[in-house]
Amino acid sequence: MMQQISLVIPTYNRFAFLLECVQHVLDDSRIGEICISDDCSSPACFAKVMKWAGKYYPKVSLYRSSINRDCYFNKHCGVELAEHDWVILFDDDNILPTSYLNTLFALPKWDENVVYCPEFAEPHFDYTAFSGQLVTRQNAAELMRRKHFSTTLNTANYFFHKNTWLGVWDGSVDPNTNDSLYQAYRLLDAGKKLYITPGLRYFHRVHDGSHFKINNRKPGTDAFRQALLNKLQNLK
Repeated sequence: MMQQISLVIPTYNRFAFLLECVQHVLDDSRIGEICISDDCSSPACFAKVMKWAGKYYPKVSLYRSSINRDCYFNKHCGVELAEHDWVILFDDDNILPTSYLNTLFALPKWDENVVYCPEFAEPHFDYTAFSGQLVTRQNAAELMRRKHFSTTLNTANYFFHKNTWLGVWDGSVDPNTNDSLYQAYRLLDAGKKLYITPGLRYFHRVHDGSHFKINNRKPGTDAFRQALLNKLQNLK
């Protein structure tokens, strides 16, 4: 697989993390563009991002929302703006290693109906028990009964075909911290598949400023998550 891909990074007030996120792949020729989607960061933070992005233009493209729309909508914006058909959608507070790309480009082919998921969000979230598993609408309910599987779906940092992702995105709801789990449900419900890809790993930062920790107690979040888990447990 020699075609170039897009790396889409939604960001919000995390300039230092953003630089760490891309440090290992910034000059990798397999990435045709790095698309930064800024969710209306503070003027001071955005000025730093803009100055940095300008040094790497045109490989690094930068878009800024006029209002803060939260991560689910910001991710959609970034994917929609991506130049290439195949996209890595990656959180700005994690770190993308070269080995992640090596694993993707070693696959015999990329299936447009499959979303490629990591097997390990190092060092804390180990999903290797599901490594090599192809998740479908038909087997999702059974897998949901296994420990940590729902967390596997919610970790995200996926690789996929742009049209597959956009085709199931639902702008009528704001899933808040359940955005990745909700998108996984939408994909499976539409007949798409999730592949827990052997060897696909990255560094997942756990910190007090994460979107999950800041927003997980918003009213309605727990109820939305439970309803979503019920839907996943009843897929057929």
